This record gives sequence, structure tokens and C-alpha cells, in this order.
Amino acid sequence: MSLATWALVIGALPDEAREVVLARAREVGAMPLLLGRDFHLEDVRAGAGATAFSFRQGGLRVAASLPLVGAHHATNAALALACVRALAAHDDARFVYAAQQALATAAGGVFHVVRLPSWVTHPAAIVKPGLRRPQEGGLRA
Repeated sequence: MSLATWALVIGALPDEAREVVLARAREVGAMPLLLGRDFHLEDVRAGAGATAFSFRQGGLRVAASLPLVGAHHATNAALALACVRALAAHDDARFVYAAQQALATAAGGVFHVVRLPSWVTHPAAIVKPGLRRPQEGGLRA
């Protein structure tokens, strides 16, 4: 896989840091996907025992609820959804269904980084906790 096929999902950063990250993405041929430009987090509502939000990318919208309290959890979930969406592994309907089901059962815990290109020096890929590591037979719940 060439570096040009890698997407770089970027959350909120100070302007100066964002410019450094974007410059590095250009250097390695990665496609930057910026929160607030390429995908959006909307309607965040943190309440007792849950946080509801909407993820939007182009014409796709996912309304979801996390059993975790705090707007930061919605931001993390939006970044994770953008990562999965960048893989282009599912059609829109399947993606929306899978995202809603997975997020509804999310829990805090240890996250594992999987299959990163050699140029990544600070891994940020997030996989749902409780999944097996690839060397243990693949990603399975």
C-alpha cells in the first residue's frame, strides 16, 4: 500500500500545530481529514449516564449515544468514526448501523493500535476495547 492511500484523521489542534501536521501529511502523501472541515461533530448533549451526538461527513449522518458522560467522549467517538469511514469498508447503511450498535456499548478501557504505516511516529488509531489483537486471530469481539 502506498503512503498516498493513507488518511490522517485530525482533531482540534491549535493553528500552529495543525499547520505542522498538515505539512507532514503533504510530505508523506497522506490525505488529511479535519474535524470541522471534512467531518463534523454536532448536537452534543451530555447527560446523566450518557452522551448523545451526531457525526456528519458529507451526506452521511450518524446519530448516536455513548454510555459515557462527557463531551470529550463524543469527540473521541467522532474521530474513531472518521477513521473507520476512511477505510471505506462498508456502505453507508451498514456503517450507520454498526456505528450506532458499537457506540451504544462502548466502555472505557485499554485501546490497541493496529496496522500503522512506517511513517507514523505517534499512533492515534483507536479500536474498540475488548477486541483480540491481530496476532491472536484477527479483530473479533
